[in-house]
Amino acid sequence: MAILAGLAMIALSIGMVWSHFRSRGAMIDRTQFRRRMLTSGLLGLIGIAIVVGQFIVAAVQPILFVLFWLIVLAMTAVLGLSGMTDLFVTRGQLRRRQELAAQEIQRLKAEVAEARERQREHAHLGNGHDRAEQQS
Repeated sequence: MAILAGLAMIALSIGMVWSHFRSRGAMIDRTQFRRRMLTSGLLGLIGIAIVVGQFIVAAVQPILFVLFWLIVLAMTAVLGLSGMTDLFVTRGQLRRRQELAAQEIQRLKAEVAEARERQREHAHLGNGHDRAEQQS
């Protein structure tokens, strides 16, 4: 069962790496791309380690067994930290984009209100008055 889980992790990792390369142009910064590649690569390495770890017998090589699984545990911790970092950075970027969008909406609303006011003034001047009165 662990071998199947490891193989599934490897397949998922390959799919994620491929997806990151396809969407590379859409990513804002290189650090985000590198962080996501690190996360995807670590997922694949952990999958490989799970498969390989099934063939290390604890009774025959206890030190190797413990050391191997400690390394796998450390890789899992780095994977979790990288994923959490990406989550927080992405949230911050989203928040900044939402603030910029809200500012742009406010600017556009003010511009529309200004244009409507100019249109009302123009319509008022053209309401039954002759051209000489409109220009004064």
